[in-house]
Amino acid sequence: MFAHIDFEKSKQSYASAKTILKNALDETGSDYIFLIEYHNGVDNVVTGIQFCRFDITLEAVHEDLRYIDHAKFSDDIVARYDLLLREDFQTANKAFYYKVEDLWDVDRYLEKHILSIDGKAISAINLTDEKGMIWGTLLFVSVKDDKFITEDIYRVRREIETIFRK
Repeated sequence: MFAHIDFEKSKQSYASAKTILKNALDETGSDYIFLIEYHNGVDNVVTGIQFCRFDITLEAVHEDLRYIDHAKFSDDIVARYDLLLREDFQTANKAFYYKVEDLWDVDRYLEKHILSIDGKAISAINLTDEKGMIWGTLLFVSVKDDKFITEDIYRVRREIETIFRK
């Protein structure tokens, strides 16, 4: 079918990741969890090519909420998002937590998207390969309150990273 793609491995990886994200909704108190993957339009950032775009490739959504409009996050430009460009975000091996009202000072573009789904708080943590290169970000969003963030996001990150390791 696709000569350069291991379709079976891709299908299995994304199916496993989707299950992890769905289970993590209640474990983390999140209402939305997004898997953001960076690319240059064709290749993943792990290839060594500087990333400049991203897609939300997977999402888990609490059962009583609507899915987002993926057209807004399809082949989106990283440079629009100040948080993603911050050196401390790119180099830290930790989660970043923000109440939506604090996002205005950090990333107005991201704040607009979080407000469009009635988000009250977010947590973002990068996904890395074995060499520490960032290939994605997990974005956890709460619409119920601004206190949902838990240490469980580190476990979710480890599980997702393990699935996508070569």
